[in-house]
Amino acid sequence: MKTLAFHFIVYLFIYFALLYDTFCTIDINLSQLEYLAARLDPFECRRLIAALHYTSYELPMNLAAAERTVEEDIPCIRQLVHWNSSPEEGLGQSHEVLVHRLRQLGRNDLADWLGKSTFKQLGMDMERIMDRPFDKLGEQETETSYPLTIDPIESPENDDFWSQLNIILLAIMLGLMGTLLTLIGYIIFYIIKVRLRRKKYRKMKQEADIDKPCE
Repeated sequence: MKTLAFHFIVYLFIYFALLYDTFCTIDINLSQLEYLAARLDPFECRRLIAALHYTSYELPMNLAAAERTVEEDIPCIRQLVHWNSSPEEGLGQSHEVLVHRLRQLGRNDLADWLGKSTFKQLGMDMERIMDRPFDKLGEQETETSYPLTIDPIESPENDDFWSQLNIILLAIMLGLMGTLLTLIGYIIFYIIKVRLRRKKYRKMKQEADIDKPCE
């Protein structure tokens, strides 16, 4: 499972890295094309070449007419190599295009083989590229010694003094905060008391004005 995941990641990396800088399909080599050409009969090869010239997902309705335009005297391997390196055809494409057409033509066996061999080859290439630098790096790390240069931190002799001073300052700060909160509470209480007294005085004055006889 880990190997398949690694191969998939390698494939994606190479696909996006080489998509716009390649002279053929990005992940199909000559040996794979030779393998396919040796296992396709002339009729299948012409149908495959004709289908590969179309960019639509489904096979075109006029595929039979397109087959007749494929020259019969040109070997299948040359046809595949030409498609593999031609602009607006296989150039810059991945093996998935060829796999898709093979499945549409009923050659699932070749499609499965091409997919597996491509992932396997990409994985082997990437492992070969990555293994050597990492091996050298591991050897360098093994041979290199790292002396300890950090001196132990010594505790000062007056730690106790500063600890006591911190406690005293903390107590003073808490006392000041308590006093401030008490003062704020008293001010709020005084304001409420004054407002209630004024309200009561106004009410009493209004009642007195009402009870006062008219002259």
